[in-house]
Amino acid sequence: LDLFSKIESSKVLHGTVQGREYFIRLLIADDDYVSEPIKRATLRARVSDASKSIFNPCIYRVTQMSGDTEHQVTEFKSYRGKFTEQVHESDMVEARGTIEKVQGKSGVYYRLMLGGSGDYLLPLESKDTYL
Repeated sequence: LDLFSKIESSKVLHGTVQGREYFIRLLIADDDYVSEPIKRATLRARVSDASKSIFNPCIYRVTQMSGDTEHQVTEFKSYRGKFTEQVHESDMVEARGTIEKVQGKSGVYYRLMLGGSGDYLLPLESKDTYL
């Protein structure tokens, strides 16, 4: 709970001002790729690009380190605001979600979709001060 509070307090796009909560959502056009849920999984990965973490949907490009070895996940994605600004580039993270097979413009890739019951995204190692 302490880690969650520290992460939440470091976010710029939502918080509390004079006792009132605020939430700002920056929307971007979503891809029109076809995706298929494969299975639930818990993965550890290194964030290689968090430049789209402030948007909805938020996307983190990752290099998978452990977990499911059958599907090489290259991104985490979520439509839930709670996952925006959650982790940063170069963070080592653990995430729970649904692995999806995605048919993109340049072929097939795998992503972890976050947003279901019990899903999470947490830093294990971070350059930021909340750890």
